Amino acid sequence: MTQVSAVPSAAPSSEPPPQLQDRAVIMRLMFGAWLQQALYVAAKLDVADALADGPRDIEALAGEVGADPTALARFLRALVSAGVFAEPSPGRFELNGPAEYLRSSVPNTHKYIAILHGEEAYAACAEVLHTAHTGRPAFDVVYGKPYFSYIAEDPKARATFDAAMGRETAVPLVVAQCDFGAEGTVVDVGGGVGALLAAVLVDRPGLTGVLFDLPESSDAAREHLAGLGLAARVRVVGGTAFDSVPAGGDVYTISRVLHDFDDEQVLTILGNVRSAMSPSARLMVFDALLTERPGFNPGRMADLGMLMVLGGRYRTEAEMRDLLSRAGFRVTEVRHARDADPRAESVLEAVPA
Repeated sequence: MTQVSAVPSAAPSSEPPPQLQDRAVIMRLMFGAWLQQALYVAAKLDVADALADGPRDIEALAGEVGADPTALARFLRALVSAGVFAEPSPGRFELNGPAEYLRSSVPNTHKYIAILHGEEAYAACAEVLHTAHTGRPAFDVVYGKPYFSYIAEDPKARATFDAAMGRETAVPLVVAQCDFGAEGTVVDVGGGVGALLAAVLVDRPGLTGVLFDLPESSDAAREHLAGLGLAARVRVVGGTAFDSVPAGGDVYTISRVLHDFDDEQVLTILGNVRSAMSPSARLMVFDALLTERPGFNPGRMADLGMLMVLGGRYRTEAEMRDLLSRAGFRVTEVRHARDADPRAESVLEAVPA
């Protein structure tokens, strides 16, 4: 009888077959909409603020934020699975590092941008095929008007937008790298409630400012600047940069504005800024610049948001340089924020050509 030696079987692999890994990628993307809405629920209901003092049982947490305990636990567990919040014991939740950025009071909070993305921007996705077919914003189809016309008529939507633009920003990090001079006037074009202008003026007592944005944001801007003790140094002017820009500035700033618009609109804005500037004035454009990077690229995701909601776009450094040149500027320097956030603002400084 021939003895057959046993052939040891291969050890089972801990990795799933490639086809299952590929399917998992698609599944994660399909569920992304639900995950975004879970993040919106946490932001809108102030869950992170309610956990600021430490872990809490779901019953007490839900009672404070006005939610159904079972439903809230399911939303939070979805976020825990994605790395936001923690559940140290069953039914007890706490903040972790990422969840801290959903608190209202932390620097560079993402709370308000999460609300912004979870409301009108999310609803616009219902007509995403309109954008794919035409290249025009889905938002306009869903709401019957462009985004900025919509928030001009809805004070709550405008307040959410202003909060998102004023708080979710790395601009102060970039401001420290910029030379605004010891004296003179800084004109902030499209400055919202004045987050950038305040960051410029607070440590530069010799400077004054002009905050220029749509009239409906003027009251909130005055209140914000007064709270920082800057009311006497800033003149708030209502208007639109598509018509004209206040003259007389030594430095003009445009922060997180140009990505909201298409190239022709950007050229109109830049042209009006150029017309308002003296030959010795300078322009600083603060914006996130698109770069190619391996893996998940937040800039590409943000670019889709601009396309679907506003019809705008994020741009590369080369594209920004081209627009500035076409508008009559010469770029003299480009600075990048020393920040891990790939959407952190860079600064392109330019002078009249």
